[in-house]
Amino acid sequence: MKILIIFNPKAGRHYHHDFKEWFWAQCENHLPDVEFQWLETKPNLPEQLGQINFFDFHRVFIIGGDGTIREVAEYLYKNNLNIPFAIIPAGSSNMLASSLNLPLGVKSAIRVACLGAPNNVDVCLLNGEHIFLLCVSLGFWSNLHHKTSQEHKNKFGFFAYLWTLIKERKVENKLFEFIVDGTSHKITGNTILIANTLGIFGISPRSRLDFSDGLLEILIFQNTTFFGLTRLIFSIILFHNPLSVFRIKGREIILHSVPGNFAAQIDGEPIELGDKVEAEVVENRKMKIIF
Repeated sequence: MKILIIFNPKAGRHYHHDFKEWFWAQCENHLPDVEFQWLETKPNLPEQLGQINFFDFHRVFIIGGDGTIREVAEYLYKNNLNIPFAIIPAGSSNMLASSLNLPLGVKSAIRVACLGAPNNVDVCLLNGEHIFLLCVSLGFWSNLHHKTSQEHKNKFGFFAYLWTLIKERKVENKLFEFIVDGTSHKITGNTILIANTLGIFGISPRSRLDFSDGLLEILIFQNTTFFGLTRLIFSIILFHNPLSVFRIKGREIILHSVPGNFAAQIDGEPIELGDKVEAEVVENRKMKIIF
């Protein structure tokens, strides 16, 4: 067996100078007869991946945050590579790992990567071009993420977002007009999520989203005050039907009239969108993630 390890040294964690050797040693504890190849990411990651013969490998381990995971997953998807990959969470929020209930500690994550089994996860497509495994978000939550500096994210993790949230007292609501599987909807809210699965900082909603059912879930947060937002967060964690949230499922979503002052994200990373957003689950195509 041969495993490719993709390592993003600029992800949220701080690494010792001998991290590579330590990581290899941890893997060999579980897989003593496996050959490993190490790839340290650069800004031109797709070009780096293009130099790899993925047919030589049985698994890929990704050490990085949600952005690195999505970039590798998109390369595998666009090149019709069905190789299973494992996640070693190393970002500031680790949303996908939390959503799949993966351990956030490095040693535990390595054990799962080495000994876990591949599971099918839906592949979702944004505007016919970008894949996502987690969610696309527009509005207040994405604005918070955008306003939190990368330095603070790397240094303080969850508390960096919390501090930005405390400072951001105003909750702006807009009218979202969208179509779900041919049916039109008009709903007022401050954030819209088009989600395949959802979780953050090791916390998942009480009502978990199915990441392999071939459906997306649309969630619109409708709180109008900062204190209402706090209540909403706790209700998502504690209750199957959270307060102040509109929910509906569908295979294809078309969102019209995207507010110009609303930031957008795809799997936790900023993205520029036009006036129209189309999201869909790709039929007959799954990603194999090890957990």
